[in-house]
Amino acid sequence: MRVLTRDAQRMAAFMETLVDRTLVPAAKATGTIPNALGRSGISMISARDVGHCAAAALTDSRWDGRTRRLIGPHLGRVVEVAETTPAALRESLVARGVETWEAEHFKEMYELFRDGHSEFVTGDVRRLLGRDPVDLAAHLGPAGDLGTHP
Repeated sequence: MRVLTRDAQRMAAFMETLVDRTLVPAAKATGTIPNALGRSGISMISARDVGHCAAAALTDSRWDGRTRRLIGPHLGRVVEVAETTPAALRESLVARGVETWEAEHFKEMYELFRDGHSEFVTGDVRRLLGRDPVDLAAHLGPAGDLGTHP
């Protein structure tokens, strides 16, 4: 049995959180995706890719003691994007039934993202898995079909 010390995986944002919990419900409700990021980009990764990377790192001693920065591709435009602010996004989430504490958390995350704190990409997923991370189009499914997405 291998025991790892000082081993870490770092992620910026999960597709399942930002896309599935905020962007897709907003697109379904309003026909637009609220853009609280301004001109800043955002790096997201699929939770499934994170799990695959963890399994690969646990079975390969070359990753012992190293921090893996797991980043997927930047958010693409799937439907019309409506400019908004993190505060307005928070209010929209609360109005659609998201708990206040969670909406506040999303607002704070979007403030960080808007300030450019998630504009980076690494090659760690490719180095670990031998393939690119899942992108937004693959996460959403065929033709970006929001109707079948959670």
